[in-house]
Amino acid sequence: MTGLDFCPAHIEFCDRVHRLDGLSFIYGDAMALQFADEEFDVVINIESSHSYPDLNRFGEEVRRVLKKKACFLCRYHERCK
Repeated sequence: MTGLDFCPAHIEFCDRVHRLDGLSFIYGDAMALQFADEEFDVVINIESSHSYPDLNRFGEEVRRVLKKKACFLCRYHERCK
């Protein structure tokens, strides 16, 4: 499992608080994911997409990194309703 965030302070916090085998947190941009094509079975986005300048680009990146027959789970921020 890989957690990705644009804020280094969030990554430091998660590294400190969420210690599980097989879980890592990295710096990255959700609109330019540094992962290979079809690398993931699941992508989860929780209450952050409202701040992305280009939601279409984010969607293209999610589609690119997901394997065939994979899942995209998204919880929108309250302001996006």
